[in-house]
Amino acid sequence: MHRFALLIAGGRGERFWPVSRYNFPKQFLPLIEKKPLVRLTYERIERFVDPKNIWIIVPKDLRRPLKKIIPRCNVLDEPVGKNTGPAIGYALLKLKKYKEAVMFVLPADHWIDNQNRFHQTLSIGYQHALGGSLVTIGIKPSRPDTGFGYIQVNGRIGQRSYRVLKFKEKPDLETAKRYLEIGSFFWNSGIFIWRTDRILEEFERHMAGTLRRLREYIQEKDRKIYEKIPPISIDYGIMEKASDVVMIEANFGWDDLGTWNALARHKKLDESGNVQIGRICASESKNSILYADHGLIATLGVDNLIVVRTKDVVLVCPRSKANEVKTLMKKLKKEEL
Repeated sequence: MHRFALLIAGGRGERFWPVSRYNFPKQFLPLIEKKPLVRLTYERIERFVDPKNIWIIVPKDLRRPLKKIIPRCNVLDEPVGKNTGPAIGYALLKLKKYKEAVMFVLPADHWIDNQNRFHQTLSIGYQHALGGSLVTIGIKPSRPDTGFGYIQVNGRIGQRSYRVLKFKEKPDLETAKRYLEIGSFFWNSGIFIWRTDRILEEFERHMAGTLRRLREYIQEKDRKIYEKIPPISIDYGIMEKASDVVMIEANFGWDDLGTWNALARHKKLDESGNVQIGRICASESKNSILYADHGLIATLGVDNLIVVRTKDVVLVCPRSKANEVKTLMKKLKKEEL
């Protein structure tokens, strides 16, 4: 069956502020390697799906920066970002030529290691999707983490394949520790595989109102219609309620690069456990994330801090507060983002 891929690139990367900005978010940044994350995602999937069948969906205001990074990519504009549920529904309605196809949905801002294993995992998921299952990729947790949603499985049905029992929201620390001890919980990667006809059935069943408004927008082309669509993730809107959901356990390295702390998992640490990027002078300082894309950062006697310097902003916070950086956004005017 025909394959096509949809890369979701509409996030604003708020927890990587101030390097990630509203109009140039983290998926457009070379945070781990020399290429932007969206470029790495595109190159990773183009070895599995023909590039002419790869689409990237972004809010309209992000189209121009995306095209500067991948000039020849297929772009589907949303009037405004409304989370993954409406984005996927909109793509299904707009890209009608894929009405008989298997769809691969991938976040554009994740880090993945070992492309061969990644493609093998997608191949397993493809076979389950052909049979009508809704497929997601799960990551075996290596630590209790409150930044991820979780998937609980209930019985193996094949090579690294499991029936999904429940999707769980991001837990508190004690709950995350319990999930790790139980062993039947996996991190939700946000990667999905399904036949387009099957996922449309689920939209009609669980997100009929959203689908109706999307069709109305496509017909009327009135931005106000799209703006009234409630934002909801595909996880909450469909996957938590759907039947015949299968999870494939990943056997490749993965990280969603959710906060500044992710750099400590992927960048070389100095002898004191610091990440140093840019011009840094760290004296008697340890276990800190120090990132300067302009000027110099100098620290003395600090421990477990995040210090980020850009041309116009300096961020300083404890590493324990990394998940809360986005709360600053609510206190700043849009032009300061």
